[in-house]
Amino acid sequence: MTKDRDVEIGYLLYLEAVVSIVLYRLAIETIPFGWLVRNMEGGEPSGYEECAVGDSVEEDTIYRVSGAVSAISNRFPPISTCLAESLTASRMLGRRGYDGCVVMGVRKDGEKMSAHSWSICKGVVVTGGEQMGRYRAVAIFSWRGR
Repeated sequence: MTKDRDVEIGYLLYLEAVVSIVLYRLAIETIPFGWLVRNMEGGEPSGYEECAVGDSVEEDTIYRVSGAVSAISNRFPPISTCLAESLTASRMLGRRGYDGCVVMGVRKDGEKMSAHSWSICKGVVVTGGEQMGRYRAVAIFSWRGR
């Protein structure tokens, strides 16, 4: 999350976040990635400009979802990955009518490559923002709210 906010999250949002992270973590390990992306709400490859630039509106729902996903990932690090968090946030926000993007980036540290994923909604970085500046975006997938 790019901005500190005091918002009430609520237990149902936490529950939705934990169930989604667990399910996406299992799906990442067992289902081909292409299928996961195609089954996002929209799931279409798009340009980074579409995602990074937005209204930057202060929507409490976006910050509440971000807070819930972040809290669950901090409490259960073994089950949480940046990709599971990004997909979870996209699903949760898409169900609430918000459009956005999941961005995948890579970087090279000497001989080693590493990857990171983050999600953006209405110009707000929802998940993965702390590390996104160190990665170059190589794939962007949009989701459409219902």
